[in-house]
Amino acid sequence: MRAVYAFSGDPITNGHLDIVRRAAATYASLTVVVGDNPAKS
Repeated sequence: MRAVYAFSGDPITNGHLDIVRRAAATYASLTVVVGDNPAKS
């Protein structure tokens, strides 16, 4: 099974990394997409 984790993380936190690690261990394929949202400060 494949999964996609998309978020706008500025900065990328330990919580984001924890989600990526858990998903990578669960799914055969994981795509991580980090977006830039200029409206967020």
